[in-house]
Amino acid sequence: MAFQTASRTESPEWRALIALTGPGSFLPDASVNWKALIDLAIRHKVCLLLAHGVRQSGTAISCPEAQVRMDAATRTLTMRALAHARLITGIIEAFHDARVPVSILKGAPLSSIIHGDLTRRDPGDIDMIIPPERLLDACNTLSTLGFSTEYARLFESETKRENLVRYMKDLGFVHNSRTAYVECHWRLFPHETSIQTDPARIFGADTVLIGDRAVPVPDPVETFLHLCCHGAWHLWERLKWLNDIRWIVHTGHMVSGDWSPVVTRAREMGLTRVLASTVLVAHRIGEPFPLPAALREVVAQTEGAQRDADTILAHIARTGPLAKDPDPKMFALMALASKRIRMCSGSRSSVPATLVSDLIRPSYEELIRIDLPAPLHGLYALFRTVRVMRSQMGIKR
Repeated sequence: MAFQTASRTESPEWRALIALTGPGSFLPDASVNWKALIDLAIRHKVCLLLAHGVRQSGTAISCPEAQVRMDAATRTLTMRALAHARLITGIIEAFHDARVPVSILKGAPLSSIIHGDLTRRDPGDIDMIIPPERLLDACNTLSTLGFSTEYARLFESETKRENLVRYMKDLGFVHNSRTAYVECHWRLFPHETSIQTDPARIFGADTVLIGDRAVPVPDPVETFLHLCCHGAWHLWERLKWLNDIRWIVHTGHMVSGDWSPVVTRAREMGLTRVLASTVLVAHRIGEPFPLPAALREVVAQTEGAQRDADTILAHIARTGPLAKDPDPKMFALMALASKRIRMCSGSRSSVPATLVSDLIRPSYEELIRIDLPAPLHGLYALFRTVRVMRSQMGIKR
């Protein structure tokens, strides 16, 4: 089955970045502005992959200043990736001693799974997931490692903790050295209608060896579908996320070359459209590569996948080449929220309810201020909805 590829009217820097950080070989044309290309790689968090692609393709960076910038960025990011890998092993050891189940999402373990190298993905936050009922234990364990959260007051009462778990999916912790940031998740996604969090597939499902420490990670099928939903939710605004999909599909290492369990699990969760549109975007954005038979079949059979892929690729074409992250004001708030939810929702019928839940969900600051028992949260949600709608429509008191 043949699919239309992305437009070739993009800037030479954006086109080169897509090609040099993806599978396959590519030589950029002479018109590439290397300083702009490297800045774009830093924004999209694919600098380490770009350096690898440049080496593998034998490409010469024609601008000495750009070469110096590339070398400096690569050294810094490599050292940070290795530091994060060491920190992850320390976190796993501490949680093991505290008997708190934990798995690491993405990060250094995912880089090792996809590329066989801990330093191929630009490091970001350290994402971990724990059972929701162990959140307080997780907070205390992270505290012993030098991490703290600006929302510590959420642990002042049991009601606040319960509301935190009910309305949010994660809580951020920063290290006292300001060199690392941990997102402690208890759900994979804000909405369980998008991707359910199955403990049997999250905790004790698989491990990745970092040094001499086996680091627990979710089941590879669950990980891949989570990557699809996560990227779709953000409309693939970072090339880093899409490159994960491109390399996973191209190599097949994560699933040992067998995509049938991924397709089966996607059908169980109602995520075939998410899977199909994601595969299409990954296939079409750069030079096309052969798709495994199971993925070709799900793409061909899934209604709406082509339309979703067209929408995402158009969004990427507008925002990807920008020198800075796109301003959220470029898009209508509710229209963008609706688009995001529709792109990653497992149940299309749940989209209106999900939009409403987004509208009424309080912020972390509100959860600190509003210490209400569950029966009164309905009244507060109604009040908040009216207030937010007035704000968005520009209605003044």
